[in-house]
Amino acid sequence: MIRKARLLNFTTLYRLGTPFETGAATYPIADSSLSPTDSIEGVSISPFMPGVANPFYGSGTTLAFNLSPNARVYGLGESVGPLNKRGNRYRLYSTDDPVHTPDKENLYGSHPFVLVGPDTPFGFFIDYPSEIFLDIGFTNPNVMEVAIPSKNFDIYFFSPPQSSPAFTECVKEFLLLVGSPYIPPKWAFGYQQSRWSYPDAKSIMEIAARLRQEDILCDAIYMDIDYMDNFKVF
Repeated sequence: MIRKARLLNFTTLYRLGTPFETGAATYPIADSSLSPTDSIEGVSISPFMPGVANPFYGSGTTLAFNLSPNARVYGLGESVGPLNKRGNRYRLYSTDDPVHTPDKENLYGSHPFVLVGPDTPFGFFIDYPSEIFLDIGFTNPNVMEVAIPSKNFDIYFFSPPQSSPAFTECVKEFLLLVGSPYIPPKWAFGYQQSRWSYPDAKSIMEIAARLRQEDILCDAIYMDIDYMDNFKVF
């Protein structure tokens, strides 16, 4: 079952099944504002098939988008690789992996927000709390596949006016939907020294003294796991 609703200026919500309430979208959406639809415009929907079938997932959903020859794909937050994500695979599933090599499909954060352009630019945000797989022209260079191991999720499409600075307008609409980030304090915009890791407080004080000695402006020095008692957070 698919239902949809028009939101904000040029955002359309498509709700598949009965999604888990994540609280990611802060814009109020009344269930009564949703109307039935048979499809998602411009998107092919098929069963979830991420390579080898996994009985843990049961049945899910794959969304396929056609990519024009010069289309570029941006977004996905904390992921490795080039700014243009086309030609790679990604797995949105947060993990504490310290080895950030170009072949890694997932890292610390999961940010299922994507921008596609410049031809007929659009964006989308998938509100789903578990794994999401993206094949962005890796298997088929002309197709972007998004595989979600569920039939219950929200996907928001941003379709800005063609005459507008499309990506800027998509980001504005996205922030209206999920909320704007806070403004960090002034010191957060300065240089911050970090590495893995300093063994003790004495080493950190020596680093701070050396930075001042060399007249290097520094607003913060980060400690990593070595400050802990046997790496125990609490």
